Amino acid sequence: VAGLEQELRMVPGEVLLVSPGSERMGRLQF
Repeated sequence: VAGLEQELRMVPGEVLLVSPGSERMGRLQF
């Protein structure tokens, strides 16, 4: 999951479009 964390830091907004499962993490990032 470390890879996902790095991507979230780079583009927290785009993650929502990339994977629906990251929606929760994306909301926390915002």
